[in-house]
Amino acid sequence: MTIAASLFVAGMLAAALSDLLRRRIPNWMNLAILFAGLGAQVMTGGFDAFAQGLLGAGAGLLLLLPLFHKRWIGGGDVKMVVAMGAWLGPSLTLWATLLGCAGGGLLALAIAATGGSSLRQDVTVNLTNAVLGQKVPSVPRREQSQLVPMAVAFAGAAIGVFVARGAL
Repeated sequence: MTIAASLFVAGMLAAALSDLLRRRIPNWMNLAILFAGLGAQVMTGGFDAFAQGLLGAGAGLLLLLPLFHKRWIGGGDVKMVVAMGAWLGPSLTLWATLLGCAGGGLLALAIAATGGSSLRQDVTVNLTNAVLGQKVPSVPRREQSQLVPMAVAFAGAAIGVFVARGAL
């Protein structure tokens, strides 16, 4: 495994662990992942790779900004996907984000299943109202233990597409 690949995997795992333990990813961590990714792009592929890193970061922002606006996802998760995009470029960022969202859905189901009857009832009512009203529900504030650590899903997906690309 190259030094760059090791840095990417370490950054993704650190962000996932932070989100899992604190439901928060510090800005300094996301910035470190972002700048390391852009630096790795320059070192391995020059200006064209740097441009792909910027496009990947932009793709991550565009993909998650609507979810952030609806309060379906936290700002740290958005910034993490932006940083991830600097490593992956636009097309792999799209795949990692979609796979990460699917993985986050599975995590949400697990949290709902283990979160007690009150949480399950609240989620059921919210989803029923969304389906019947055919509109996106507003997400109520929840306890920290009921928040989905999306960085876990995004990190797993990012490392998966990184491996599939043959980077490790």
